[in-house]
Amino acid sequence: MTRFGTTILLLACLSIAACQTPEDATRDVPQPVDPLPSWRDTASRQRILEFVKQVSTRTSGAYVEARDRIAVVDNDGTLWCEKPTYIQFDFIISLLRQQAERDASLATVQPYKAAREGDHAYFAALDHKGLFELLTTAQSGMTHEQFDRDVRAFTSGWSHPKYRKRCTQLTYQPMLELLALLRSNGFRIYIVTGGSTEFVRTISEETYKVDRANVVGTTQATRYELQGERVVLMRETALVGPVNDGPGKPVNLWQRIGRRPLVAIGNSDGDLEMMRMAHEPSRQSLAILVHHDDAEREYAYDKGAEKVLAAARKNDWVVIDMKREWTRVFSFDSR
Repeated sequence: MTRFGTTILLLACLSIAACQTPEDATRDVPQPVDPLPSWRDTASRQRILEFVKQVSTRTSGAYVEARDRIAVVDNDGTLWCEKPTYIQFDFIISLLRQQAERDASLATVQPYKAAREGDHAYFAALDHKGLFELLTTAQSGMTHEQFDRDVRAFTSGWSHPKYRKRCTQLTYQPMLELLALLRSNGFRIYIVTGGSTEFVRTISEETYKVDRANVVGTTQATRYELQGERVVLMRETALVGPVNDGPGKPVNLWQRIGRRPLVAIGNSDGDLEMMRMAHEPSRQSLAILVHHDDAEREYAYDKGAEKVLAAARKNDWVVIDMKREWTRVFSFDSR
């Protein structure tokens, strides 16, 4: 091209640029995507983003190999709503009611009688041990396939008394965004539940995009049977390992994963030991506590979280105040 031609081309380009509006100039420039759009710009949000960036950036001094990038996340009250009752608790009552309807001899026997009559006071009076005995009693004596079908039928028909939404619609939108952020940065995510492993497995893949193999919960024993040429696996009342609550969570997590988690997220005293398992001053780690303080959009309560709140303040864990830090709680909330 001649010097004259080059000059003409340059002038043409300058002319086009001069006619562009600011919007035209940026229209084709990729804009940064906010990984946590339902979170306000708080110190907690910044700590989470910075931690994830540091441990997943190879050139940073805090880089952690992908095999050790493990996040363990409680389910009830951390990923979805746990009030006014645990969703799985309603499922157990529905199973007991069905069993009483099929067998008239159970109609006057507890806990079937209470389930049939809707006697919530009876269930509210049960202690921790009684609740888990109730869980194993109601969920035994059937194949795993039948249990799976029963759970799916229940969750598809269950409706929250306040929100009139199915349980899978009661997931916290900001937490779904956090799971996606962790996943996109090479974290292996495990859903941890005090309830039945198999109950959460039925919804983990579709709802949380977490493989059902990565659900760690209270696990009932399985009995092998051969019926003709078909292998049948029956659920029994005995437990495999401890109840997955409190000190049982670290035990079951170690048996399942064989590594300490890098990130632990919970909301109650039942998650304290799991969060302590992740928290080690000598290495990179992050413990996050979801604090229910939003009575308008969700529920406000500290009962059952007194110990973990104190530990979070003492150890400088990240505490997420739902009311102050989330622009919305559920996906159906307006921003």
